[in-house]
Amino acid sequence: MPAPSSHRGALGRLVAACAIVFACCAAGVVAVGANELHATARALEAQPRVDLDGVLTSTTSGSPAASGSGRTILLIGSDHRAKTASRNARSDTMMLVRLSPRAKAVTVLSIPRDLKVTIKGQTAKLNAAYAYGGAPLTVKTLRSVLGVSVDHVIDVDFAGFRGLVNELGCVYTDVDRRYFNRNDGTPATNFASIDVQAGYQRLCGADALDYVRYRHGDNDLVRAARQQDFLRQARAQFGVAELLGDRHALLRLLGENTRTDIRGSKQITTLAKLAVDAADKPVQQVPFPATIGPSYVTATSAQIKTTVRRFLHPTVAVAQATTEKPRRAKRKKTARATGLVAAAAPPSLDAPFGFLYPTRRRSGAAYDSARAYTIKDGQGTRHAAYRLSVRAALGEYYGVQGTDWTDPPILAAPDEQRTLGDRTFDLYYDGSHLRRVALRTSEGSWWVTNTLTLGLSNAQMLAIARSLRAA
Repeated sequence: MPAPSSHRGALGRLVAACAIVFACCAAGVVAVGANELHATARALEAQPRVDLDGVLTSTTSGSPAASGSGRTILLIGSDHRAKTASRNARSDTMMLVRLSPRAKAVTVLSIPRDLKVTIKGQTAKLNAAYAYGGAPLTVKTLRSVLGVSVDHVIDVDFAGFRGLVNELGCVYTDVDRRYFNRNDGTPATNFASIDVQAGYQRLCGADALDYVRYRHGDNDLVRAARQQDFLRQARAQFGVAELLGDRHALLRLLGENTRTDIRGSKQITTLAKLAVDAADKPVQQVPFPATIGPSYVTATSAQIKTTVRRFLHPTVAVAQATTEKPRRAKRKKTARATGLVAAAAPPSLDAPFGFLYPTRRRSGAAYDSARAYTIKDGQGTRHAAYRLSVRAALGEYYGVQGTDWTDPPILAAPDEQRTLGDRTFDLYYDGSHLRRVALRTSEGSWWVTNTLTLGLSNAQMLAIARSLRAA
């Protein structure tokens, strides 16, 4: 039972937008009080209700009763207009978000849309559930596959994404590589046009939409990781105080572009309190360890069980300061053990400040691009910047970023500091995996960013960061 083909491409990559809207509105509810509670309720009730009667259950391991009053929310990104029937609508993105007062992190689990499942006794891709039965059949299918209860569903369409990002003031995003396609009408270019350069930058509506919806040249797992990373960076940049002034516009966007089962003051208050409780917790990406085949994405029962356990019970790396003595023999041993090889200098760049490049790279990797540019901070001041993008595998790129901006938002709140050789680095974890290793001085900031799916080991990340040298 294959899903109907989509003539609109990947238009559902908007889950991050929905999560940002919900978190903002929930924060406003608690911070401002009863008036916001009623305004949020009216916004949610402006569109037809997602009817999950007879679908939701509290008997599985993900239920609130079994997990300390936590909630699991299914965010669906679709090309479904809010006031239209769901028949033939496409759900290109399905993302579970877990909010629990007992958990150390907010967990996000993207489910591959091409995951092989059984729907009504027939083999199908997961996104077929939405096409043939909307959110109710999607919830039922996910519960059967994962064994996790879904407490609420928010179905967001793509129409309001650009306006939402612009309303928030755009999002500083660490773009791993250049995303480019010019549609010339040929089969090889028959995808949405896009041109987003590599490097840390401020993405506004159109570019942000292009970035999160990009499909050509990678796979389901990489795309899901990119969406989650955008959500993580957006969430880290906007606090409650900053968002209160935008709450009315955000509520309008929420009402115009979402459908949900959430109704009434009691449900909204419960979710609002969970959202505010989670405001200072890290967002942890839970990878879906699946096998990508020619037609389906598959996962074993053991893989799914492990993934669900990590989703419901996240762990957070414990920060501890350590010092590594700069002994030559140990450095050579570390390079061999981490699968790194000597790296030549990248293409020359006209970088008007301290240009550092890695003298070690992952074996088999190669420079994809080197770019010098300028970036504006929140006050409009221009800063020099450069990005080295390294291709590690299909759709997988790690990078080295440098800028004379000493306090970019991405480097706020490191998880740990560690001394490597004669320099001290800030470390940023996603669970137990290093996502970013940064060097900060009075002259600027430099950091090594892992691939979107965290393909580099912690040892590789540290070794590459330690190898940074001036050109």
